[in-house]
Amino acid sequence: MTRYVSFAMLLACLLTFSACGADYSTPEATAQNFVKAMNAEDVDAAADCFVAAEREKAREEWKKSNEKRKQEGKEMQTEMSFKSIEKDGNWTLAVMSMKDKENGKSFDMKMVIVEEDGGWKLSDKKSEEYQKAKLEEMFKK
Repeated sequence: MTRYVSFAMLLACLLTFSACGADYSTPEATAQNFVKAMNAEDVDAAADCFVAAEREKAREEWKKSNEKRKQEGKEMQTEMSFKSIEKDGNWTLAVMSMKDKENGKSFDMKMVIVEEDGGWKLSDKKSEEYQKAKLEEMFKK
């Protein structure tokens, strides 16, 4: 009997831990995970919101930036919030607001979000491609 109770408790723990993983099933969920991680200064969780090819670079850059800021005794000056998901042609965009805590000014940031391995992930590379395409479109004659 104790063996069955132990097995049931182990199974319950495993199910609980597997349910705690981040949700990347929709563009909204991924963008919200990213915002939450950035506001919490959780470098690993923020990096996990990016496509596999960009994840480690993002992780290393944010770690260096956070370490430098902390060594200088500075606090995070911006707060991020999720606004919406937009479609622009074939592009899916996560719209997030960046607000300066000191002066209250804010701006909207759009990042391309793509499907990868059955989930949705942010992509700096695709975001750059999107911005370039929008600029080219704007200056076409």
